[in-house]
Amino acid sequence: GSTGKYSVELTTEPTSEVVLSVSVIHPDGTVLPDEVAIVDQDGADLTELRFTDEDWNVAQVVTVTGVDDWIDDDDQATEITFAVVDGSSAPEYVALAQSVWVITTDDDEAAFTVSPDADESVLSDGKVKVTEAGSTGKYNVVLVTEPVSEVVLSVSVIHPDGTLGDDEVTVSPAELRFLPGVWNVAQVVTVDGVDDDIDDGDQNTEITVAVVDASSDAAYADDPLVDDDPFVPAQSVWVITTDDDEAAFTVSPDADESV
Repeated sequence: GSTGKYSVELTTEPTSEVVLSVSVIHPDGTVLPDEVAIVDQDGADLTELRFTDEDWNVAQVVTVTGVDDWIDDDDQATEITFAVVDGSSAPEYVALAQSVWVITTDDDEAAFTVSPDADESVLSDGKVKVTEAGSTGKYNVVLVTEPVSEVVLSVSVIHPDGTLGDDEVTVSPAELRFLPGVWNVAQVVTVDGVDDDIDDGDQNTEITVAVVDASSDAAYADDPLVDDDPFVPAQSVWVITTDDDEAAFTVSPDADESV
């Protein structure tokens, strides 16, 4: 939202009015004000300047304001073009044009968050608790910046022994897909406790959420062909599964016996 200013004035007195158009050329070559907005000294949108033979040498101020977006698109160079509107201007000024450049520094960094759902039982260390009896827990996953194309995240269960498995919990879905239009709408990962018959105490299980590089927007993916390519690291959360088994044995009469 910071601003920069340009002063514009004619160098010679015109024989009639001179009209200058003010255009923003987006970095991709289109005429769009995606990165900056142009306003006059009163803050109104500005698309043209007018000079007469009475005020030709009085500078008019053009204010350039950075436009905030949610896209991790690095610093952007935007061209601002001032051009004489031929049909509305003194003939000696016809076909004149000048351009200046503005750099908009980016303040976005691609990332995503994984957080327990507000309704879940969360322990003091941030872990969600489920039970072998089959209770569930939920995590909300959402992108921090708007992607240009789809972002795909994988959801994996890391068993306490370090292997990929779902011995203590299962998760669904195994993959999350975020499109540009709904990038900031949280998606839910459900964690279900798995019942077993082993007295193994409470178990900690790691759930890892990671960008699928080959299927994701360039700002989120790691490009192995680009040195020092910034990428979004995987994130892990932990679930504790409370055990409902207790080691024991039974001694009972055989069914055929007289008791």
